[in-house]
Amino acid sequence: MKQIDLAYLPVIGRGEQINLICALHGIEVNYLLSSPMGEDFDKDTQAPFGIIPWMKDMSNGLELNDSMAIVQYLVAQYPGPLTPKNNETAARINMYWAWVQDYYSFVLSPFHDIITGHNETFWRNLRLTDSLADGGKDAGIANLTRLHKSRFEFLEKHLSAQKAGPFLTGDTCSYADIFLYTCVRAVQETGGFGMLREACGGDPFADAPWRVLAGMAFENVRPINFGADSRPYGVATRKLKNGKVMNKDIVCISYNCADSNYLTSFRFAATYNTYDDASNPTSGSFFTASTQQFIGINEDSPTFNKLRTSYTQFFPVNWLKLHKGCRPEPGEAADCPQAIGVQVKAGAAIGDMPPYEAFCLGGSNSIRGWYDCDLAVGKAFGEITLEYRFPLISIFSGEVFMDAGTDFDTQKDVQGKPGLLLNKDGT
Repeated sequence: MKQIDLAYLPVIGRGEQINLICALHGIEVNYLLSSPMGEDFDKDTQAPFGIIPWMKDMSNGLELNDSMAIVQYLVAQYPGPLTPKNNETAARINMYWAWVQDYYSFVLSPFHDIITGHNETFWRNLRLTDSLADGGKDAGIANLTRLHKSRFEFLEKHLSAQKAGPFLTGDTCSYADIFLYTCVRAVQETGGFGMLREACGGDPFADAPWRVLAGMAFENVRPINFGADSRPYGVATRKLKNGKVMNKDIVCISYNCADSNYLTSFRFAATYNTYDDASNPTSGSFFTASTQQFIGINEDSPTFNKLRTSYTQFFPVNWLKLHKGCRPEPGEAADCPQAIGVQVKAGAAIGDMPPYEAFCLGGSNSIRGWYDCDLAVGKAFGEITLEYRFPLISIFSGEVFMDAGTDFDTQKDVQGKPGLLLNKDGT
């Protein structure tokens, strides 16, 4: 009897590869929807380690609670097209499977927290990397996008050197290919990973200098206080009279001071990328321009447009020679990536933009030396960065930089003037 019970969630994740393996090897699957998204299986009380996927082989009662253990067991216990032909092939397949597992754990899982809006630091730390720890959502997307590109660049260079193809280990599809396929298709097709596709200018796995992206988004924004109660307004003064303030001192946090705003938008973006290295470029340029049009659908739904553009250029240099790779012995190749980088960014908003959509200046991905949004909250902005990157020792690198930015005196144009009320410098 080739039948298993499999507990997982109604998502692709690590479970879909097991479904595909079973289909190819003729194994019947009794799929159990696990908590917290189903009631067929309680992972906290029924799974040995409190995690999923969980599998039970109905022929012998064997229970397994680890993705790799399940995959290796199935292809060995029930031979089929994915069963390795020898130990050497099995070792190579396991190496590639582990690569995909790392990519899933360090890139896709942290992205999942951004997609689903997990804001609990403890929960995010269980993901191995806290995607929102430094700079919030935008910084998290930028950091994970760089990691995504770097991981795949290493894989592609390796496969090219191995002259592999059409599959990871040659002419035969393996269970590592199945796992990689499910991850790639999830990134290419599912709605949540649209933010990664957008950050990559379209297809995150394509290699083309010009990329164009179009997208549509629906959001419901509800301002809340620390008790999670609706709080669509604030008070701009401490001068209370009988517990009340003048109407002019009321600041709307949401559009029209509504309990919630519906935001419907269409976004178009184009990028041009000629970097020589996705993770640590020393030459080439990167240009991006986008426009996002928000369309009001009711009286509490604003209509406005946000324009953004940026241009980055790297120039290779060979100044400091602190790193050993900068002082190669005769016959050795130099390993001394260092460069001068220049970046210019600008943006502007037109129309009835709510304050929570204003441009923020300050933070690790803006004007460094300031906390996030601590320099300005404006309706337009401009930034320029000049930096010198150089290797130090081992995996450590150094950077000398200068950042400058301005809100072009637009803090007064943001609804409620939050930047001016909080005495933000603006420039």
